[in-house]
Amino acid sequence: MQLHAFLRSYMAHVTPAKPVHVIYSATTPRHAASYTEVFAQFPWMSVRCCQDEKGFQSTLFNLLPPRGHVIFYVDDQVFIRPWSMVELSGLSLRLGLHLTRNYASGDTPQPLPSFHQCAYDRVTWRWSEGAIAWGYPLSVDGHMFDLFEMKPLVEGMVFDSPNTFESALQQFLPRFLDRHGTCYFQSRAVNIPWNRVQSDWDNRCGNVPVDDMLEHWEAGKQIDLSGVYGVLNESVHQEFPLVLEAR
Repeated sequence: MQLHAFLRSYMAHVTPAKPVHVIYSATTPRHAASYTEVFAQFPWMSVRCCQDEKGFQSTLFNLLPPRGHVIFYVDDQVFIRPWSMVELSGLSLRLGLHLTRNYASGDTPQPLPSFHQCAYDRVTWRWSEGAIAWGYPLSVDGHMFDLFEMKPLVEGMVFDSPNTFESALQQFLPRFLDRHGTCYFQSRAVNIPWNRVQSDWDNRCGNVPVDDMLEHWEAGKQIDLSGVYGVLNESVHQEFPLVLEAR
């Protein structure tokens, strides 16, 4: 259900809508069936499953072309306003000048760094001068990277899941901190942590059970995103009421 919401928001807001490669893991036949139903609605999408003998790291590495740019997303992410896709290393789609708190650390204040306007709708800052989300360049939640640099890192690290992938990337943090990040005045995407489906980290999240979401999906429901589109979120992660509608 959440992956379906992300893909719908991507199709609604991103131009050009380039193919999205989905690495997924279905833990039950019912979940596998729901994934099949989602993918059938997006025939343009390339799908890869990490439940094979090669594992998540090899699956991810083999998906990455040798050059160009890549953005990593997570399935609880939603595009909330239009984005005309540009390829720019260090671009963050989740950051915006309206962020005031950090959900992941218990709603602590989120200070803003010093900015320099670089385009009519974008600013830059130095990652080393930012705090919390503004000092975290190696996020896999909507950050863009140069593949010439990222693909060797993916090949050389050791990880077996998205969370351990992001954790392993942090060993290269000193290499990125002295660079400049770029974001739009208003964030293009937000993470909505209704629940947690991984056991690597005890991340803060809401209390919407995964099984409840599956039952809603099987009953022909989808997430109503109309109340999320256009929001000026206060944090890169933010809970919203779960509103459903018929598919």
